[in-house]
Amino acid sequence: MVLKSGSIRSHQKNGLVGFEAALNRTSKWLVTSLFSLAVLWRRDAVSLWAMMGLCINTWISIKLKKVLNHKRPTSDYKPDPGMPSSHAQNIFYGVVFANLSLLRWLGTSFSTVITDMLILLFGSYLSWLRISQKLHTVEQVIVGAILGSAFGFAWFFSWHSFLFNTYHLYFSIRVVVVSSSLASCWAFYFYIVRHWF
Repeated sequence: MVLKSGSIRSHQKNGLVGFEAALNRTSKWLVTSLFSLAVLWRRDAVSLWAMMGLCINTWISIKLKKVLNHKRPTSDYKPDPGMPSSHAQNIFYGVVFANLSLLRWLGTSFSTVITDMLILLFGSYLSWLRISQKLHTVEQVIVGAILGSAFGFAWFFSWHSFLFNTYHLYFSIRVVVVSSSLASCWAFYFYIVRHWF
């Protein structure tokens, strides 16, 4: 049996669309899993701080959606508001926090710049999938990316500029940071169980 070139292209396009749809559906799991793995791998205060930031960033996005009440391009998939894109907001929070952490940990070098660019490209691609799958408008994704990036910068620098020294000096600050981080992580996991399954 001979296939026409148009048929092959159509099959390849359908395969790519299916892959992108699957990747889009798993992107929230990917971001959450990467943060969870970082906490388990590093087992330090800054990884707990980063995870708590992800939880707070998600909460901010949920509250903003209710306040702004901006419709999605199509409500067939999800009836809730779409502004800002929670996926883009959390992805770019993660991109910024990861890139700043790499630069602080390894310094500025060719390999860290390339790694940071790859992380940024992958985060941008995952966010673009929200548009291509017609789950968000361009504006909703851009606003989510800007908010997530801004919160990522603020959260990273609040740790390294203010809390880092006091965390190591005062036991009470360590207790507050660790217990707050663990409480927000547990609350986030309960949210996942209630809303993602």
